[in-house]
Amino acid sequence: SFHTRTVYFRIPDPIVTGEDEELAKAFRIYPNPSNGTFKIELGEVKDEVTITVVDALGRVIKTDVIPAFSGSYSLNLARFAAGAYTIQLKTEKGIIIKKLMKE
Repeated sequence: SFHTRTVYFRIPDPIVTGEDEELAKAFRIYPNPSNGTFKIELGEVKDEVTITVVDALGRVIKTDVIPAFSGSYSLNLARFAAGAYTIQLKTEKGIIIKKLMKE
C-alpha cells in the first residue's frame, strides 16, 4: 500500500547577499503571480546576470545568462507545474533571491 504525505514549504522574503542592497531594488519581476511568462527588468544593472530557477523541492529547473546591457529578459516557465519557485539573480555585485508564483 502507498502512504502519501503533503509537505509545505515557506519561501522567505527576498534575500539579499553582497554589499550592494541597491541591487535588490534594481530588479523588477512581473507579473507575479504569472501564468508562466515573467518579465525581468534589470533597471540600472549593466552587468551580465546569471539566473537560476529552483522549484519547491530544491531542483534547478532552468538556468540562463542574460548578457550585459540587456535591460530586460523574458522568463518562460509555461511548461512547468503551477506552484512556488525561487529565482536567483547573480551579478558581479551580489546575488538576489526572489520568489515567483506560477498559476
